[in-house]
Formats: sequence, structure tokens, C-alpha cells
Amino acid sequence: MRTVPTEVVRPPERSNVPNPNPVDLQEIDWVVLTPNTVPPADIEWVFIGLTPEDYERLSLNQAELLRWITEAKWRLRYYRGELPANATLSQG
Repeated sequence: MRTVPTEVVRPPERSNVPNPNPVDLQEIDWVVLTPNTVPPADIEWVFIGLTPEDYERLSLNQAELLRWITEAKWRLRYYRGELPANATLSQG
């Protein structure tokens, strides 16, 4: 057996990329109206109503999920080597 010198190639240095911030969803109070709580109609139905404040929270929750997904996709591209070490989220 013979020993052969081998060059060790280190991966390029990458900046410390933090995990995305946790998803911060707000609680929504749902009010369900059924045929027992509204006037009868010819067909069966159920209404689901939101206050304006809860509708706004629902919108903010959707925006929060979109932010998290965008960050997660960027990190995946970074770790796959598709983005340079100095890339920012807006460049991805």
C-alpha cells in the first residue's frame, strides 16, 4: 500500500443564514350561522361570517404565510448553491 498526497478542497465560506422567523398567525373568531339561527330558505345552506377585524387578521395571516414560504424557497436555493454567498432575499 502506498500513501498518495491528496489536496483537500474546502467548500466556499458562506455567510450565516438564519432560519426564517416563525409563522406568527393571529387567532380568528369564526361565527357560523345555520338554518337554526337564520330565517329558513328553499335550500339548505350555511353562512360563515367574519367581523372586519377578523377579516383583516385573515389577510395578515395569508401575508405571513407568503413571507415564510418566500424565505424558505430562498434558503433552499441558497443551500443548493443556486445563489452566491452574498445574495440577499430581494435578489433571489
